[in-house]
Parts: sequence; C-alpha cells; structure tokens
Amino acid sequence: MQRLLIFVLLLALCVAPLSTAIAASVDLEWDPNLEPELAGYKIYWGTSSGTYTHSMDVGNTTTTTIDGVEEGRTYYFVATAYDNQSNESEYSNQVSFTVPLSDSDGDGAPDIQDAFPSDPLETIDSDRDGIGNNADQDDDNDQMPDAWEMQYGFDPLVDDASQDSDGDGLSNLDEYLAGSNPVVPQDNAEPDTPTLALPADQQVVELTPVLKTNNFQDLDAGDFHSATRWRIFRESDDVCVFDIISEYSLTELQIPKLILDENKSYRWEARHYDNHGTPSEWSASRSFTTRADANDGDGNGIPDDQEIDMTADLDGDGTWDADQDNIKCVKAGDGKSLGISFKGSSNVVEIGSISAEPPDDNPSLSAAPGDSEYFPFGLINFKLVMNQPGDSAEIKIYFSEPAPPDGRWLKYDPIEATWTDYSSQAAFSSDRRSLTLYLEDGGEGDADGTANGMIVDPSGVAVSSLGSLGSVSGGGSVGDAAGCFINSVSGESAGFNAAQVWKTICGRELTIGLILLALIKMFTIVLARMRQRWEDTQRHFEIYHERGGRFTAKHLMTKR
Repeated sequence: MQRLLIFVLLLALCVAPLSTAIAASVDLEWDPNLEPELAGYKIYWGTSSGTYTHSMDVGNTTTTTIDGVEEGRTYYFVATAYDNQSNESEYSNQVSFTVPLSDSDGDGAPDIQDAFPSDPLETIDSDRDGIGNNADQDDDNDQMPDAWEMQYGFDPLVDDASQDSDGDGLSNLDEYLAGSNPVVPQDNAEPDTPTLALPADQQVVELTPVLKTNNFQDLDAGDFHSATRWRIFRESDDVCVFDIISEYSLTELQIPKLILDENKSYRWEARHYDNHGTPSEWSASRSFTTRADANDGDGNGIPDDQEIDMTADLDGDGTWDADQDNIKCVKAGDGKSLGISFKGSSNVVEIGSISAEPPDDNPSLSAAPGDSEYFPFGLINFKLVMNQPGDSAEIKIYFSEPAPPDGRWLKYDPIEATWTDYSSQAAFSSDRRSLTLYLEDGGEGDADGTANGMIVDPSGVAVSSLGSLGSVSGGGSVGDAAGCFINSVSGESAGFNAAQVWKTICGRELTIGLILLALIKMFTIVLARMRQRWEDTQRHFEIYHERGGRFTAKHLMTKR
C-alpha cells in the first residue's frame, strides 16, 4: 500500500465539557489511495509526537472527525491504508494540531480563565463578590476605593487597609477616612520640587540623551535622596514612552537605546523621593527634539552596518527575510546573525527597530576577564509596536547557528545595570536554531517601564565562560557578572566606577595566570615527549649493536 498524505486539518466546534477541560472535535482529510484492492483507512493519534495511544477504523472514506480532544492540548495524527486481506500500510506523514481555547464572549480571555465567560466587559473578580473588576469600585473589599489606592501607589487587588505606609501611626484606612495623605507622615515634609538641569528646554539631542536634575533638597534634617522617578511623554499624542523609578539614577540618567524615535519632540519631568518614600511634587516639564539616526540611513530600523545579505532566510520558510514585513535580521558579530519574527502573533503590529551589540564590540559581552557570562550572539536590542497597550507578545528569534546547549536567555536592565535570568519565559527549539520568547508590554523586562503599546527589550543568549567563576545568583540577577556593560549610576552622577575597574583588573590577572599555567603544562608535556624519544632512540641503537648491525622492521614497529 502506498504512503498517505494528510493535507487538511480543521477544528470543529466545541461540543461538550470533559471533567475540568473542554472537549472539542478535529476534522481530518487526506488524499485517497488508488489501489483497486483498497478496503479502508485507520487513524492513529496521541498527545506525544510519534506515540499514538488512540486509533479508529474510519472505513473507505477520506475524511473523519475525531471527538473528545481537549482544548489547549496538542495532538499528533497519522493514517494508514489497508486492503481486503487486512494488509496495512506504513504510517503516513504526521500532522499536529493544538486545539484552541474557547472564548465565548470574544474578550480575549479563554472561558476556562474567565470569571465571566458570557460578559465581554469582565474577566476577573478578585474579591469574588460577583462583581467584575471593571465594574467593582473596590476590587479587594478593603473599604478603600480602587481609584484612591492607585492615586497613592497601592495595589487595588490587595487588602492593605491595616498597613501604615508612611509610618505615622495611622493605618491606610484611617488616612482615607480622614482625607489625609497615606504616604506622607503627618510630621514629615515633602522633598523640594526638583529643577531640571539638562538638556536645556527645546534642545536638539541624540537618541540616548542624558537627563539631569538639581541635587536633592529637603527641610527635614537627616532625610536623604532615596529614588527618582523619570517620565518622558511624546508631544504629538501625549503618550508616556518612559516611566522609571530608580534608586541608582538619582540626579542623572541616560535614556536607554530604542526608547526614543528619531526626529520626534518629547517633554520630560522628574520627582525626588526621600528615605521615607515621600515624593516631591513633579518638576516643571521641559521639551527636547531628537536628531535623525545617522546609523540608519534607509530608515528601516536596522543599523546600516548590521544589514545582512538580502537573500538570507533565517526562518527557513523559503522566502527571503528582506522581503517579509514580519521579520527583521541583523549581524551579531563573529560571522553570526539573527532574526526576530512576529509571524503568527496577532498582538504585534511591527518590529520598530533592532540592533545587536556584538561580543567583539563590547568587552563585557565577550567573556571579559572577571566576567562569568559569555554572549555568543551579543546583546540584542529590539522594539516591538503592539496592537494595544498592555498586550502580550509571542515572538521567535532565529539564529544563524545553533545556540550553545547550556545557553540561557538573560535580560538586561540598562537603568540599574543588572542582568536577570528570563529563561522561564523563553523556549529553545530542539535544534536550538530558534527561541520562542514571551513578553508583556509594561511587564518584566520592558525597558520603558510602562504599558504604552511598545516593548523595548535588551537581552541575549548567555553561557558560562569561566566555569565556576561566577554564576547567576538569588533570583537570577547577574549584576556583578556583567556590571561593566554600563556603569552603575550611584550617588549624584554616573562617573568613575573604581570597584568595577578593580574587578576588571583582578579578572585580567586571573585570566593571564590561567593562560600561563596552560603554557607551562604544554611545555612540560613537550619536554616529556622529547625525553621519551631520546630514550627510545638510545634503546634502538643498543639493539642495533647487540644484533651486529641488523635492524629489522619489527623493532621499528614495536617502538612506535
């Protein structure tokens, strides 16, 4: 019997509940066999590739429906043909299908995760009072309205009524009932309103400008500067493109790459926090305009010197990547390249920009002495434009060569100059030629710090370069291992980092020492082999003279 080819796979409507899961149906269709003795077909399927735990004789037809498959699970199907003598063919090609989750009200939340599956306006009921969070004015039932809690930075989904956030002896609920400020102690003065120093108002700046405020001032003796909140708004539509609270960048902050677009006007503001967490009033705002990106002459979002071959096809779909709008590729140094694709992701509108910082161009990314992480594809910076603020994205990153077997996906925080292991939200393919990455606008790893319809993500594949010398610690921060990538901003400005320089020097000495040890070992081995050769030669001549000058091939062979 000839092999079959299944070429159509369709999902039928949800038909019935199955325990806690939802049962659905899958329609299969395949090409017919042409043998006259053909009697029928059998379908085999299961939830693991190559393992088929169910089968069904469907008779002499080329379509069938498989009932009872569960939503959210992936199934694998093959078919066989059999004749009148019950001779059965080999398996056909395998096809797979992931059964989609039902969403009865079309609100984007699957029914099994939707507290109100028939109400498109509601999905969550945090306090389980039967009122959805959108309509509920107090989602956590702590007697403090959600709007009031959000005004002062509280979590409207957590009962924090009994807490005393400002340490003045009054609970948050007492402060609400009294109409007082719950984050400012009754006897604590707010810090002075900061004054913006640089850039000057309406100045033209580069795409990663440095913002500066005046020094911290507070009437309370002993109070000190604990943090600064920095915000930038696009002037054309007043969208907040950057919103970060930093404990390190107190009076000076360099804006990370890809936050700002070229030839755009922005306004910015800042506020200082004292050691009680009390914020100052917002500063008066200033505006600036960005220059054109001199590194991207054609304006396609890829640096000109990182453009790859026009015929490259990193995703292997048979179409040149340069001819597709849903993938952008860059050179990653050392002959490598990579591409980022949002094919199949409905929430991503476009890849606004992408760039790579190759290992050879950045000491901290090229297994620098004292640094325990090596980034074979460098640091990848990319900017996604989302369909809606707060959307989640599933993207795929394609590599020109397989990622190392022990490679992990690390995210970089350009403000705090620290690394975080993000492997729990990243999945390598079996051949490690691609990686699926899950991101959320405004969530962990979004460098702009706010849900604004854009995700800015600096990250990369990392492997250990010095074995046990350094590792990801605690919750995954690799701050010390990669701290020299961008100097931490401490005190009042980002300046000379003596500790980092000392760490680098020590690391270089360690590496030089290891190299010298390796050279000494190699030299010792060479000397030992030379000595052995000399002793062998001496024995050859002794045998030669013992046998009266007759030297046979046997002796030469056994002495090799």
